[in-house]
Parts: sequence; structure tokens; C-alpha cells
Amino acid sequence: RKYSMYNKIINVIEKMANVEKIEKTDSLQELGFDSLKMVELLFELESELEMELDEGKIMRSKMETVQDIMDLMISEG
Repeated sequence: RKYSMYNKIINVIEKMANVEKIEKTDSLQELGFDSLKMVELLFELESELEMELDEGKIMRSKMETVQDIMDLMISEG
């Protein structure tokens, strides 16, 4: 299940960033994720993973790299 979640997260980020391959250490900002696109990413991940994120946790989370997004989603899933 965890492996499947990682793959879904990577696929969504690659699709939204319009790149073929990303690494966990890649900067979201360098991939083109501004604050609006980050909101879109989180909505897309909620839909793809069929889960609802805690807004408070999102606000407290550091979301600078692909790994940060993975950590947030895993902790919520």
C-alpha cells in the first residue's frame, strides 16, 4: 500500500510539473509549484489517494521538496 501511494504521489507531481522523472529531493518551487499550484496539487492528491487532508497539519507542514509532500501524505494516509 505504501509503495502504491508513493507511485501515485510521484505520478501526480510529474504530471502537474510536466516532467518525465522527478526525485524525492527535487524542490517543488524549482518544479514550478507556486502557492496556487501547491493548492491544486494537494486537491489532486486528495482525489487520487481518496483521502482528506487536515488543513491545520498542512499549514504547519514544511512543503519544499517532493519528499515533504510524500511525508505529509503518508502521515495522513
